[in-house]
Amino acid sequence: MMNTIIIALIGLPSAIPVIQFGLATVIDYILVWLGVFIAMHSFPCTGDAKNIWSMYIIQLHWNFSLE
Repeated sequence: MMNTIIIALIGLPSAIPVIQFGLATVIDYILVWLGVFIAMHSFPCTGDAKNIWSMYIIQLHWNFSLE
């Protein structure tokens, strides 16, 4: 959640001049790059993703067993 807020605060205001108007400065391009960099690194690694998925499956089976 925090990464999303950071991306919205850094990347979005810089992306508007780049995409909409074509009147961007070097700072705008750097901030867009920084926003994309943060967004790309906010995804979990494959090991964490597998653990999250397995915990979801366990929770799903546990909830169905209670019904």
